[in-house]
Amino acid sequence: MKKQEIISVILINLIIAGAFWIYHRPSGYTALSGDNNNIIPICHKKDNPALFQDDLYLNDLENVRYYTPFYVETLRGIKHLFRIDYLEALKILFFLTHLIYGITWFLLFYKVYGNFWIALMLSLLIRGIVWLPGMEMWGISDLWTMMPRTVYAAFMPLPFLLIKPGNTLRWYISGFLVGLVLNFHPITGLGGILIYMVLATYFLFIRERQWKIYFFTLLAILAGMFPFVFNYFMHTPSGQIDQELFTKALFTRIPEYFSDPILFVKKTWFSRPARYFFFFFPVLLLGLISLRYKKYRTPIYLMLVSIFLLILLPNLSVYVEKGINAAFDSHLRMSFQLLRIQKLAVLAGYFAWGYILVFISEYFKHGYLWVRTIAWIFLLLIVISKSRVFNGMPIIGDDIVRTILPNNLSVGKIKDTRGNPELEKVLDYIRKNTDENAVFTGYHIIRASTQRSVKCDTKGASMIIEGNPVQFVQWYKNKKALDTLDLLSKMKFYKNQRVDYWLTRDTLPMEPIFQSGKWKLYKLPSYE
Repeated sequence: MKKQEIISVILINLIIAGAFWIYHRPSGYTALSGDNNNIIPICHKKDNPALFQDDLYLNDLENVRYYTPFYVETLRGIKHLFRIDYLEALKILFFLTHLIYGITWFLLFYKVYGNFWIALMLSLLIRGIVWLPGMEMWGISDLWTMMPRTVYAAFMPLPFLLIKPGNTLRWYISGFLVGLVLNFHPITGLGGILIYMVLATYFLFIRERQWKIYFFTLLAILAGMFPFVFNYFMHTPSGQIDQELFTKALFTRIPEYFSDPILFVKKTWFSRPARYFFFFFPVLLLGLISLRYKKYRTPIYLMLVSIFLLILLPNLSVYVEKGINAAFDSHLRMSFQLLRIQKLAVLAGYFAWGYILVFISEYFKHGYLWVRTIAWIFLLLIVISKSRVFNGMPIIGDDIVRTILPNNLSVGKIKDTRGNPELEKVLDYIRKNTDENAVFTGYHIIRASTQRSVKCDTKGASMIIEGNPVQFVQWYKNKKALDTLDLLSKMKFYKNQRVDYWLTRDTLPMEPIFQSGKWKLYKLPSYE
């Protein structure tokens, strides 16, 4: 790679990361994902265990010790290093993740194709947001996309960059690393390990017959995974609960088709086939090319095996878990998470497009110029894709292209994702005018923004599905009771739950103590 190409890649990614950071400088907690509005309170609780004494899930830190400690501790480390609040710490992590994401994926694509323009195009394209099965997404864009899975995605290429057939030490290091980065987001990380194992099996087991190296690479992977495995199984109780009630509670947080793999595939992969055409069409096209050109047969073989296993194994895990639970009267509760691994099947599409561009550059007249021209056209399109003229246009008018750059680097703009100013005013009022031991209900964002306890919210309940199933079932019972009550009865119910304030957009039979737009904050009266 030429020196100027290296410099240009670094500059491009610095510009994109810096532009997103500048664009979100004024963003508040309402611009964050639900994940981060659940994670930041964990950080606060670790800093000050006296907080959240009457909270739905943070009343006991044991409820959340299982939850992605690498991400939590990274955020805490940035906060304490720079002596800033967690919102600003997250924005620094946001900037760094954007920078690392673009560079690592560029390096991986360059390693695979050896072509600067192809690697640059794909490293930009893979930033765009793609909505995937299992209520999942891929990509990095605005601040709301900053989640544990995004940090994992930024580091995911590293172990693959280290792979070098014939180099034993690099196999061991890359194996350890693919296990280690899993700790940022274990569900996505398991998919990354599965892809890695497809490559390791092909190179070490099938092609080179290096069984000993293969075995020790597996051990290296397990060593890298150990922090997550140890932490998860040490802090996720598996005791007796009412399984029927737990299942009903679970299906208030996720769709019921998560328990039926066949229905899951129908409801996700086949419900909107046009959405995934962009990813699987190039795989099919590359397969056809490989029928004539042998050099593409190994890549298409590895892609097809990866796609097959990424979809098959997570779906099989549901049946395996049911069988184990029935045979041993156990209460495993992991398959609903494992189903989400199959989202990584779409990664084959990016690599297939890359090989198709390589094919064009090698077998078409002036192919290299064609690829460079395609690259410049692509760069122009991502800049102007937010223009109204592209509204409703497939691909160019979709999130996968429109979310690559922030509004401040684009011609035109799409929805402003920097938060809700009206709600921010209410949160600011809560911070300044309520006791830190006050208990709220109505919106989970109160936890992260104000460090106040929240009860009966649905987003917070997701944190105790695995961390405290008994408490999760109790939350479900409360929810079912609330669903049958009118507003006045709900007020009494909340007060019996020791709730002091209710943040809502509903109008209660009393005056709010503060209102901003549609958001109203009520202090609940006593009912003695």
